[in-house]
Amino acid sequence: MSDPLAVVPETVDALLEHTVPSLQRQYGTADALDQKAVGILAVSGALIAITGAGQGDSAPTLATALVIAAAAVWVVVTALCARQLWTKRYRAPLCTDSWWDRRFYDTAAVKEQLLAEAAEAYAENRALNAAKARAVRWALVGALVETVLIAAALASGLLIA
Repeated sequence: MSDPLAVVPETVDALLEHTVPSLQRQYGTADALDQKAVGILAVSGALIAITGAGQGDSAPTLATALVIAAAAVWVVVTALCARQLWTKRYRAPLCTDSWWDRRFYDTAAVKEQLLAEAAEAYAENRALNAAKARAVRWALVGALVETVLIAAALASGLLIA
């Protein structure tokens, strides 16, 4: 009778075939989140720039408060986007340079090690992407709040229509 805990080489091969695209998708997700953060930052900055360019000579108190609040939200959005865009170290366990010293090992053992390291890397990278996604989500909320504040300032007469 065979050992139920024995490693089945075909299973390891199948898992490795699935692992490589999964890790690549994680890197693609990180890039997509970075692009979203840049877009949010651009829109948020443009809103503040338009607000500053469109100020009238006399600013009502409510409108001034709204613009100040919008500027404060812009600072938060900028900080969130900067935090999200700050370089993070993703694990890439399938890189040849890290495995070159093991080229004389048994193939099955190397595959098992690769799979174990890939599983650890996947978990670490998933946590990094989750943090990036949270930052993007809050930056988007901030940009929406900023938009509402600027619209309210427009409505109250601070900006020239």
